[in-house]
Amino acid sequence: MDITDYLYWRGDLSFKNDPFNELDNILFAQICYMEFEKYFKDEKSLTIMELADRYFEGKDIDQYTNDKNVVKNKDSLFFMMALSKRFAFCKVHHCVSKIHNDENLVEKFAAMMIDLDDGSTVVAFRGTDDSLIAWKEDLMLSYRDIASQYDAVDYVNRNCRFWRKYRFVGHSKGGYLAIYAATHCNYFIQRMIIDVYSDDGPGLKKDSYDEKKYERIKNRYKLIVPVKDGVGTIYEMARHKKIAQISVFNIFAAHNMLNWQIEGNHVLEADKNAYETDLSRKAIIQFLKDTSIEQRAIFVEEFFRALTEMNISNFSELPKAGPVALSKIMSRMTKMDEEAKSTVGKMIRAFTGNISNDLQKTISMSTDQLKNRFFRRKEEEKIKGEIVEDDDGN
Repeated sequence: MDITDYLYWRGDLSFKNDPFNELDNILFAQICYMEFEKYFKDEKSLTIMELADRYFEGKDIDQYTNDKNVVKNKDSLFFMMALSKRFAFCKVHHCVSKIHNDENLVEKFAAMMIDLDDGSTVVAFRGTDDSLIAWKEDLMLSYRDIASQYDAVDYVNRNCRFWRKYRFVGHSKGGYLAIYAATHCNYFIQRMIIDVYSDDGPGLKKDSYDEKKYERIKNRYKLIVPVKDGVGTIYEMARHKKIAQISVFNIFAAHNMLNWQIEGNHVLEADKNAYETDLSRKAIIQFLKDTSIEQRAIFVEEFFRALTEMNISNFSELPKAGPVALSKIMSRMTKMDEEAKSTVGKMIRAFTGNISNDLQKTISMSTDQLKNRFFRRKEEEKIKGEIVEDDDGN
């Protein structure tokens, strides 16, 4: 089962009748990627139904109204939410977005708030999209603070109220912003936070946060990561962590929440040992352990300079570049010492080797699914045949 099954199963129940859960968190973190800010005119708030009316205006909606086997994406998900009793009348407001990309400042920040019928408000922070700006800001977290984290705190302090209950959510970098803002926001607002959900988001880097303030919020901080984890394992610090089973067995697809498996109103938990022993995850942990802040800064700067030289504008284009990209990136690591270069090389080799293993597992899983479907169909035909024979009196 996936998140669309939840919408079919619980979409008719209000938040008053069926309290907020971790799948609601995933849905709000997902639609936060949609650029709703441009659909507001003079209104201070719009319901999800009203936003959907503007968002889908002039579009062919047939692709969103097919059965549940339609290719899942954030547009289809949003369309289903707009048609459900649970989400249609939730009010969206305070949508903001800002982008900076120059030598002095690299930032991509966006957030929104959603009022629920149970009297609480969801504060959702946008995560990392496919742009190089967003990914560079993400990787910068390995060695320095980023502008978005301060904007997240300012956003909360300016827009939240002392008397209303809040839930902070976010995916990837959005999850990081959620816990950072919850840790450093005004004390009276912090007291009103029910939960902080981070969906495969990194934790807070040591020396980048106030430990005393974090102590007040840590028991409300909930981290959900996929069993193939490449982001949530960075500076992991959550006391409450859940490992989600996935439907596509590779590290890039695993980061997409739409590939997480569910059961009822929660994610389906995966085998903890598979998570702990994953090679890509271990390579990231080793990289952070064996490199200095200065070496990580050099790696990130040279990494993105190499991508720019290859005219790569989106992160998803990187796998297509193949060995040429890896060679180009490694050739730019000249400023790193031999030990650091060796660490980076090991990490890249671990990733490429693991991706190959994942591909084989995905093929194996797909083959097994086809076999199961074939034998299930044969079994159904056999049962039907027996029923027909009984009806004929034989």
